[in-house]
Amino acid sequence: MFQEFLQCRTLDEWSQLLFKAAGKLGFSSVLFGIKPTISSPFTASVIISNYSRSWREAYDSGGYHEVDPVVFHCLNSSVPLLWTENNFHTRPEQELYEAARAHNVRSGLCMPIHGPSGEFGMLNFLCDESATADALHPERLGALVLMRDYAMQSYIHLRSSADELDVPPKLTARELECLKWVAAGKTSWEISRILSCAEVTVNYHVSNFMRKFNAESRQHAVIRGIRSGLVMP
Repeated sequence: MFQEFLQCRTLDEWSQLLFKAAGKLGFSSVLFGIKPTISSPFTASVIISNYSRSWREAYDSGGYHEVDPVVFHCLNSSVPLLWTENNFHTRPEQELYEAARAHNVRSGLCMPIHGPSGEFGMLNFLCDESATADALHPERLGALVLMRDYAMQSYIHLRSSADELDVPPKLTARELECLKWVAAGKTSWEISRILSCAEVTVNYHVSNFMRKFNAESRQHAVIRGIRSGLVMP
């Protein structure tokens, strides 16, 4: 199955294969997150996952990446991390875990990504607490390492091919304005206050520019905007 990653022709096809492979290995959800370099801002990240949308929005709006011990582990290590409540020690970390638990996110296995051209990221799998003991079984762990490497290599190839064909989409003045504020790390609510409009209106413009960029997430759209010259990093 992992060699099928190299045969994917679109990011959507690649994403569906990622979700399918994770499910076959016994994980309920998976997140692939990557940014160009380890020092790139979080807004430069591309996130592809089948986590619940509510948890993804809560994580992003709460800025939890700044206190997430799983992220810190990936910054400093290449070995897998089996994480549970025991990895969250400080008050901010415990608040993050309480928020995650409210969305039924309790434990998982994280595979750090350090790419050949300096890319940084993670492949993070969610699993039930009762299944964590099996997560590091040698056979499963070997399969997960292969999955990470094939997924990473094929993703780089797909993005390189797409970038060569990139033509900047035509954004309206309002869409471009919202894109720039998203790139600055602002939430929809904050942008609505800045632009003196309703939050639903901001979300409408965000959805429009994401569609025009064929982006999987806001962060992905920002990267496409930077690469096309519409947004300054």
